This record gives sequence, C-alpha cells and structure tokens, in this order.
Amino acid sequence: MARWMGGARPLSSRAVDASRGSAGSQPAPGSATYTATAVARCRPHQKVCVAGVLEKVSGTRGGAVAGPSLEAVLGDGSGHVTLVWLGRSSIRAVEEGRRIRVQGRLAELKGRRVIYNPDYELLSEQR
Repeated sequence: MARWMGGARPLSSRAVDASRGSAGSQPAPGSATYTATAVARCRPHQKVCVAGVLEKVSGTRGGAVAGPSLEAVLGDGSGHVTLVWLGRSSIRAVEEGRRIRVQGRLAELKGRRVIYNPDYELLSEQR
C-alpha cells in the first residue's frame, strides 16, 4: 500500500497520471485508500484530502526576501482551496484544467483556504 509522503513530492515520489494507469504502488483512481472530502466540509488545522480541477495556476520567481512559489486554485463544486508549493515556480503537468487530488494540512489565511506544499496525484489529462 502506498503511503503519503511529506514535502512537495507527489504521493509516490513521482506524479501519477490516472489516464495512463497507476505508477509504482499507487492505488487505482477512485479507490477508498485516498478518499477525497468536499472542500466545503474541510476545517482549518485538519489534514485533508481533496480532489477537483485546477482553475487557476500561477508561478512567481520570488525576490530578495521571498523565494519562488507556485499557486493553484482547486475547485470541486463545493468550494475552492489555494494550493501553494514553496521553493518552485512550476511543476510539470500542474496546469489549468487538470484534475488532481491533494493532501495536506488546511490553513486559513485572510479568509481563504490554503494548503502549503501538498502531496498530489494527477487524475486525468487536461480537459
């Protein structure tokens, strides 16, 4: 059975594209191992697993104080959560329209839901 990894690495230390089959010891898409919760039901400070479509993706190179980061807004029909990967301005295949499942600790910053450096699993090709 696969286990969740820490940091910004994908769930099995590499991205899984469910449209091409699973990689490594990843569970099949939709399996109960990584059951996603609706964004609207998630509460701050909880470790959550959510799935949806990336509606907006933007990367920054950073400056003298802040380093690079990649931000993406994931929507699942019940709400939105902002995903932030610190230390990188892009991740291959993390792009608008991509279906993705992520896990991490949910924070709330100025009224918006945020998961920093989430583990992720690519669910399908771009729509």
